[in-house]
Amino acid sequence: MPVQRTLLLLSAVLISLGTSAQVFAEQVSAQATNGLRDRPVVSAVPVSVAPVIDGEIVNDPAWKDIAPITTFWQMEPDDGQPASERTEVRIAYTNDVLYISAILFDRQPQNIITSESRRDASLDDTDSFRFILDTYRDSQNGFVFGTNPAGIEYDAQVTNAGQGGFGRGRQTGGSGGGFNINWDGSWEVRSQVGEYGWSVEFAIPFRTLRFPQNVDQSW
Repeated sequence: MPVQRTLLLLSAVLISLGTSAQVFAEQVSAQATNGLRDRPVVSAVPVSVAPVIDGEIVNDPAWKDIAPITTFWQMEPDDGQPASERTEVRIAYTNDVLYISAILFDRQPQNIITSESRRDASLDDTDSFRFILDTYRDSQNGFVFGTNPAGIEYDAQVTNAGQGGFGRGRQTGGSGGGFNINWDGSWEVRSQVGEYGWSVEFAIPFRTLRFPQNVDQSW
């Protein structure tokens, strides 16, 4: 059975676009968005040297001092229960780019499923990692990014809370249903598979996203 991991970033990233910027990321579970669980907070840091986007995280000095997000909850099959596999997510940025990395541990790496390598191919039947950036902090609209162990580029726009599916990451055709899979942003992703499971790095230029024109951003 493929392991699908979704990081829901809602009211999650505080960014100051000045030279003394600091970024903080808030880890949010599906239950937190419904007010059923407190939202733990984890810090992310600005970096002077950008990560090398190759899927290698442990040996990249850009990530070594960044505390990971490690506590996640299931949405399926046991909604609200602790995640069955360990996941480490880190968030960093430079003046121009937002970086997100994830180490996706798997106790049975030989069973990792990669069914597609096409851009925007469905991630529902493959091991995958996805996240949503709610840049206007309205729980209605956002940008979805994702990949699988093959390192495909998967992105979309969510509007109107995905017509009832905000945060679930389900794919629907075209731009209907509040989930526009036809949106293709400019960004980069790479993944690696190993005995530990697999890992992934995203580099998303700020110019790819839409957000309020404020010096201090609260996503």
